[in-house]
Amino acid sequence: MGFESHLYVKTGLVNMYVESGGLAECKKVFDEMPEKYRVTWNVMITGLAKQGEIEFARFLFEKMPDRDIVSWSRMIDGHTRMNGYSEALGLFRRMVADDGVEPCEITVLAILPAVWNIGDVKICQLILGYGEKRGSHVHHIRVTNSLIDTNAKCGWYVH
Repeated sequence: MGFESHLYVKTGLVNMYVESGGLAECKKVFDEMPEKYRVTWNVMITGLAKQGEIEFARFLFEKMPDRDIVSWSRMIDGHTRMNGYSEALGLFRRMVADDGVEPCEITVLAILPAVWNIGDVKICQLILGYGEKRGSHVHHIRVTNSLIDTNAKCGWYVH
C-alpha cells in the first residue's frame, strides 16, 4: 500500500514500539526515517524517558533541531523521575534563560518535585516569583497547590 514510508505512520510505529518497550525496534524505525517532524522527536524522547532511557533521550534532545515546550517538559520530567534533580533544574534554567521558552503548567508541575527533593528554599522562591511576575500560576489550581506543597517541603512558610 505504500504507507510504510509515510511520516505519520512511521511516527505511530515509533510510538507503538517505545510504549510497548520495544526499544530496539523504535530506535530502528526512528533512525531509518529520512525526515522527522517535531512530533516524531517528542514521541521518541517522551517514550525513552518513560522507559528509563534518560541518557539516550537526552542525547536525542540535544540533537533535536527545533525543541519546544513539550520536549523541554518531557526531559525535565524524565530527569526528575529518575532522581536527576540537578539535571532537571539545569534544564529548566536553560529553557527559560537561554532559549526563552515560557514554562507551561506541565513544566512547572514537572520541576517542583526536583525543587522539593533538593530542598532549596531559594529555588522555590525563584520559581514562585517567576510565576507571579508572569501571572502564569494564577489560573492553575494544580500549580498553586503544588507550589504551596513545595514551599512547605522546603521549609518556607508564608504567614
